[in-house]
Amino acid sequence: MFLDDPSLERSFKTSKETQAKKLIDMLSIIVQKLNNLNQFLIELKEMADRHVGYGVKPKHYNQVGSALLWTLKTGLGKDWTAEAEAAWTKCYQELTQAMLQDTNQ
Repeated sequence: MFLDDPSLERSFKTSKETQAKKLIDMLSIIVQKLNNLNQFLIELKEMADRHVGYGVKPKHYNQVGSALLWTLKTGLGKDWTAEAEAAWTKCYQELTQAMLQDTNQ
């Protein structure tokens, strides 16, 4: 993400290591709740509200999504299948839609 838009680094007030841990923790929660994302909607709304306060704009969600998919593809290597890509893409799109809904973005 920072390779595509280095100016985004200024948006983060904590270290890359801290942000990476937060992302991994959130991905773990998402994977655990995949079968019932509706239970996760309140947490998503709260996270979205925090992100608005950080200055996150709708375009940033696309940048993060692209970086996430690239990271998963790179990390999984031959285990990254068309089905995995489709599932992660759909999941990220649904999460993004839920986060952007009812925010002032």
